[in-house]
Amino acid sequence: ALTVLAGLYGVAPDQCAAVGDSENDLSALAVAGMPIVMGNAPQNVKDAAARIAPSNGEEGVAWAILSCLE
Repeated sequence: ALTVLAGLYGVAPDQCAAVGDSENDLSALAVAGMPIVMGNAPQNVKDAAARIAPSNGEEGVAWAILSCLE
């Protein structure tokens, strides 16, 4: 899905970030250039990350977005 959506906007998947916290996010994390995983994710999902964000309860998604804008 990430590859299709990126293609619609003319962006290469390696220029995209993906944020996830569970195994169903692994395929998006695998194709994204910046895979970001929430701190509350299981270890096998964290292993797919370039960055580990704080947990969902600690506004981790906001942190993930802001980290991409730095």
